[in-house]
Amino acid sequence: MTRAALLHKFRRCALEEDPAAAARMLAVFRIVLGTALLWQALVTAQDLPLLVSQFGLIQGTLNEALAADVLPRVAWFVPAPSPAWLAEKHVIYGLLSLYLISLFFLTVGYKTKLFGAASLFFHLLFKASGAASAYGAHELSTSALFFCLILPVDRFYSVSARGPVFLPDTLDIGRFGLRAYMSLVYVSSGIEKLLGAPWRNGEAMWNFLMRPEVTVMDFGWLSQAPWLALLGSWAVLVIEIGYGLCLVAPRARLWWLVGTFLLHFGIAITANLWFFSFTMMALNIAALAGSPRWELPPLARHFGARLLEVVRPRPVSGEATS
Repeated sequence: MTRAALLHKFRRCALEEDPAAAARMLAVFRIVLGTALLWQALVTAQDLPLLVSQFGLIQGTLNEALAADVLPRVAWFVPAPSPAWLAEKHVIYGLLSLYLISLFFLTVGYKTKLFGAASLFFHLLFKASGAASAYGAHELSTSALFFCLILPVDRFYSVSARGPVFLPDTLDIGRFGLRAYMSLVYVSSGIEKLLGAPWRNGEAMWNFLMRPEVTVMDFGWLSQAPWLALLGSWAVLVIEIGYGLCLVAPRARLWWLVGTFLLHFGIAITANLWFFSFTMMALNIAALAGSPRWELPPLARHFGARLLEVVRPRPVSGEATS
């Protein structure tokens, strides 16, 4: 393949055929992500001092040891010695209020770069201060907030959108970079699963669904149909490892958008991991939605047309001549 052909292939995979549709999906990404983060912050507000304070469930020294030194912390804003009217709990809720305000303005699309940066700062602050209680969803939401800063997420469905919509050149390369990041996340996870026998024989799916402390419903009936656990395991492997196709095959993106939505919706309703699932759905909307419309492969279109010819009612001879 010549250099020109490679360049043409890259441009076809990286450039957006419909930049306006892509920008609309980035706006949906902003709204879904902001709503998920707002919901997660409100749900954890009551117990937040137990998670991030110096003498909570996990002592502050341990949280500090688990987090990177450069990340902001609640302790930075607590005076020493602190007066009675400005205890650590008051500081925590003051910072939480600023975080909620930043997320709200990011969600509605007002000065998204400013409030996106503020949301990322406070998100990192609470994640570092409660590092022992943070998990993968917090890392992914951190990345999502970062992409809110570099992608044009405010061109549609925002209170600050006025006049004609201007789409920057960074839209194409930014979305391509997001797809590359998501491909790395999914493909690396899929390959790691594939290397272990439990995912290849369905045991991992069975063990996950049989853990009452994780799942929210009884899956004991799977013992009567163990092949469903095997099918579910391989469906996860195909979705995760095959995600890399979205980098080089634009027509595959809608297939994987639907597949990842089903995967994460299933995780949400079975394991109650709604924050994680909506964060991943938001990232997939930003990476895959608004791509070229879904077209069936030529062979499938051929058989579909033949099937329509078979099932379509044909007029009788009298009707044809009348």
